[in-house]
Amino acid sequence: MTQNTVTVAVVLATLAALVAGFLFWQADVFNAVDPRITRIEFPSTLASDGQSVKGVVHFNAPSGSLVNAQFDVVKASFFMPFGFDPGVRDTSQGTFDFYISGVLAQSVTLRVTLTDEAGHTSKPRTFRFKVVDSQNPGDNF
Repeated sequence: MTQNTVTVAVVLATLAALVAGFLFWQADVFNAVDPRITRIEFPSTLASDGQSVKGVVHFNAPSGSLVNAQFDVVKASFFMPFGFDPGVRDTSQGTFDFYISGVLAQSVTLRVTLTDEAGHTSKPRTFRFKVVDSQNPGDNF
């Protein structure tokens, strides 16, 4: 083999590797099937009066049907994790509501994940809020 032939072979091998890498990246980016949480709206504080406060999850779901929204506790003094069927069918993007109430003054961090009907799960997204004692403001943490 001549030096030119070796150089051409190396260039072609490098080009093939780059094209293969690009195709795998493109497949991952453009054919993603996992649901995705795009935004969570929830107030930064709520009163410890037991009244439910509305939040909103914005999402993309390539499969078109979410079957579970899971809210796990990352940090809290006393807060129970919860999950529910958000009732979102046949839509690839949209919103759904959730409700949270509190009776104990504390800081809470929750981690949300979404699961579609094929079992694909979103990357988790966290949000934080404080439950404040509305009767005794001096007793807050």
